[in-house]
Amino acid sequence: MEHFCHNGCFILGPTGPTGPMGISGATGPTGPTGASGVTGPTGATGITGPTGPTGATGVTGPTGETGPTGITGPTGPTGPELDNNYALVVNQATDISSGSVIPLALQFSGGTPNITVNNTTITLPSPGTYYVSFSLTGRFGVNQNGSIIPIINGIPQDRLAPTNNTNSVNSDITIQDGTLIQASTNSTVQFLYTGSTAVSRANFFVSVFKVSNV
Repeated sequence: MEHFCHNGCFILGPTGPTGPMGISGATGPTGPTGASGVTGPTGATGITGPTGPTGATGVTGPTGETGPTGITGPTGPTGPELDNNYALVVNQATDISSGSVIPLALQFSGGTPNITVNNTTITLPSPGTYYVSFSLTGRFGVNQNGSIIPIINGIPQDRLAPTNNTNSVNSDITIQDGTLIQASTNSTVQFLYTGSTAVSRANFFVSVFKVSNV
């Protein structure tokens, strides 16, 4: 309570109690970010993850240089000596009918023991492998056919039989082939002619060479 003096002054009384708190004001703007703190220590290494899938194969690299040639090995033992048997057998300027075993004559032979011929039969004197080639030329007539069947040790070898045909223009023909024969001692070879007609003015040649002792 204020008290006034007679001469115009006044005396203050004691302070009254604090009034209630007023309404809060609006939040002020955010202050600037503070400085970063010190980095902490590195944590422990984690567990290794599973292995990933295999990648694609890379491009093949260039071929390396050829290495030096190795040392030549020792020479092997000398093989057995070959019995160099050979022969030429013929039948010239003759007529041959279909179904006939062709007669033969020895022109020459070499080696030991000799290859021999007896009428229609060639005898291979020693065991081994022989190459036998044969050729028949002659006149058949037009539109005819003929075949030569080797007979080995008395057995006709139809699978080894070559065949040829004439046409309406050329009546001459050549039938030829060759085969390897695995021979035992004194194996025999003959030749059977079969065809649609006889062959005239025929020339038949047989060459025999031994190529191996086995």
